[in-house]
Amino acid sequence: MNWPIAMVAMLVWVGVWLCLAAKHTASKEGDALVQSLARLLPAFAVATCLTAFSAVPKRGTNLLVAVLWLHHTSFWLLFLFLLSGQYFQVEAWWKIREGMARESVAATYRRLWMLTEIVPPPVALTIFLTGLRLIWETAESKAEGQRGSLSGFWLQGLVLGFSLFFWDGILGYTPIVRTLRKRCEVGSESLQPAQTFVERGQLMAHCLSWPFVFLIGVLHWNSPTVLTIPIEELERSLQFFSPGWPEVIAAIVLWLLMGLVVRLARLGFKLITN
Repeated sequence: MNWPIAMVAMLVWVGVWLCLAAKHTASKEGDALVQSLARLLPAFAVATCLTAFSAVPKRGTNLLVAVLWLHHTSFWLLFLFLLSGQYFQVEAWWKIREGMARESVAATYRRLWMLTEIVPPPVALTIFLTGLRLIWETAESKAEGQRGSLSGFWLQGLVLGFSLFFWDGILGYTPIVRTLRKRCEVGSESLQPAQTFVERGQLMAHCLSWPFVFLIGVLHWNSPTVLTIPIEELERSLQFFSPGWPEVIAAIVLWLLMGLVVRLARLGFKLITN
């Protein structure tokens, strides 16, 4: 890869997106601005990743370094978002405890809502797409510890753990934050409880789960699991694809299955609590 040309191309790409996004959002304010950014940033993340991957369709190039850096950075950004979410929840709780005005509590939940609408979608999509690229890149190094295959525990744990974050963020975390904001802005005169124990526990579970997913990635435990044989059979059945794609497809299948599990769990939880 010619890095000077790649850097110029990246600057041009980002500059074009900045200009178009600024033109699109210049006339928007408040909720409309947040909603526009919530659409533009995921589109930018997906378009950037797919364009870079298409421009460099070979393994072992310097793009791998950039993808690895972007993947790890996005993973840490997700953790910072979760910590920020916990901060805003504690701030709101403290304001209610001190008897502060509804407007002040609503402002805290509005900041949490803005953060939740804008940050997680592009970050999660970047983690997802760069993760698939990394699986594809390392697919031919299976002899060195099954790094590119999902048959071992560590990569299964990463894919399933991230998928849980991804789908429950869409189906659980974000709807709860939207509800909290509306409850404080148009609710009854009493702010008790502005956030129920169940809601608080669900949001906190995301933050507390992140370190465990991180440890799985760091320690690279590679012992077999109950999913090892089914995944190996799935990858073998996809060998007619070019190298790397069976592993990528297997990862996407696990991601979709986790989405189904989270959806069913959410429906069951809703039936129980209602």
